[in-house]
Amino acid sequence: MHKIFRGYICLLALILLVISCGKKESKAPEGVVKRIHQPKASIPPKPGEGAQAVMDRSFFQLPERNPFRTYIVQSAPEEVFEPKIPLQRYELSQLRLVAVVWGIPTPVGMIETPDGKGYTVKRGDLVGNKNGRVVSITENSIVIEEKRKGFVPGDIKVSRFTLSLPLPKE
Repeated sequence: MHKIFRGYICLLALILLVISCGKKESKAPEGVVKRIHQPKASIPPKPGEGAQAVMDRSFFQLPERNPFRTYIVQSAPEEVFEPKIPLQRYELSQLRLVAVVWGIPTPVGMIETPDGKGYTVKRGDLVGNKNGRVVSITENSIVIEEKRKGFVPGDIKVSRFTLSLPLPKE
């Protein structure tokens, strides 16, 4: 009994194999083919419709997506920084605040470089090798703000650095 049943199963499998191998490839439904091959030109208005109806129908057309497009934004290579003034040759940690002139309309600070030269700065001057800018001058300190690009495109990181007058020796 089992031999007969196995024979019928094998015969049925052989018949299905022959039938499926003889078929031609199936085509996609006709409506799908038409949508794929439609040009992206504007849809002509139906008789009696105005331009607004055309705009409403074209709203639902989605742009084709590229599955191989990268999402990493390529940025332009960073420019080589060349100092414009002597204070831009040094890092902020190498500079030292020596004096602050406070009782005038625009306060002025004096910064000393590692080689012993002193330079005066006022609000808005460039300081440091990372394009730092003096944002405020107080009685005993100068605040310098550096702006740099973050990892995300369009993201700007702001860091503030304070140069303070040394404490008086007693």
